Amino acid sequence: MIFLEELEKCLRPVGENAYALHLIVKAGQRKEGVSLNLEGQIVVRVNAPAQEGRANERLIEILAEALGCPKRNIHISRGQSAPHKEVRILEYRLTKSR
Repeated sequence: MIFLEELEKCLRPVGENAYALHLIVKAGQRKEGVSLNLEGQIVVRVNAPAQEGRANERLIEILAEALGCPKRNIHISRGQSAPHKEVRILEYRLTKSR
């Protein structure tokens, strides 16, 4: 499982208190979690199937819990129907300065 500090290192600023995060989603997994693969990419495993947006909904729930921010501040900006996604996190303050 990836820790908050490691997750925040992958955030790319896109505005004041707004960040982008590139990640890979693996839907239909037995065990949920957030990790880094060998290439240093964030991988989010969700148990929801990749049908009718359920995996995307679960992705947002997992990220909101990991980052400690409201779900309404997290949006999938690219890759709605693909495993490679760009997610925008709005109104988020880093826990530490990088």
